[in-house]
Amino acid sequence: MLIISVMLIVLLSLSRMLAIADILPEDPTQGEKLFVTKGCVKCHDVTRQGSKIGPDFVKRDMVDTPFDLAAKLWTHTSSRASGMGKTGMNKPALTGQEFNDLSVCLYFLGFSDGRGNPARGRSVFVDKGCHLCHPLAGKGRQDELGFGEFPRNISPIFLSKGIWNHSLDMVARMAQNGMKWPQFRETEMLDLMEYIKTKATGADDPAFFKPGNPKEGKRVFNTRGCNTCHAIRDEGRE
Repeated sequence: MLIISVMLIVLLSLSRMLAIADILPEDPTQGEKLFVTKGCVKCHDVTRQGSKIGPDFVKRDMVDTPFDLAAKLWTHTSSRASGMGKTGMNKPALTGQEFNDLSVCLYFLGFSDGRGNPARGRSVFVDKGCHLCHPLAGKGRQDELGFGEFPRNISPIFLSKGIWNHSLDMVARMAQNGMKWPQFRETEMLDLMEYIKTKATGADDPAFFKPGNPKEGKRVFNTRGCNTCHAIRDEGRE
């Protein structure tokens, strides 16, 4: 009887989530408030300094779709009940919208999380030839950014924007210097970013304090012509 009840709860939760799953959130951090008010933080860490009763969500890829969250809820029903018993908390009620907000929050947990190794990042910086254009002080020989202009709160978005906007220039300059286009594998990019963080002295950029607005991102995706080559859920060119 208990198993049937749990199954019904999970299926009902999933149906509510799917009903609003296609609604893009305006603020992916909205679920953070629920994470605290619903008591999730009593067992699960999202700061690396919180509770150790349940798994650390920052260190895990938690959610790709609402189905993934439903599967995890189902699989860990027994351990979750045990963990709640240790903290003396009752299972909180969640609406479909709240489930959606929480799943979006979990999805974006690793948005700007640095899990790289700065010592390895220094080796990457040298081995990939980054130091030949980007100096620790001042500008490069052709006005490339130095560490003094990298924001202290550098994020993957900063790196991605730079690569997108300046990739053709970088290809040309590397060809002039007889350099091959380097390939990044495994955690090398994460390690590199962590090393840059230890040396960057530029002003914080408010654009990187939190995830952007997915609805606005969809508009940019269409107006910038990304949809002429790339499809999302069969929308756009194949």
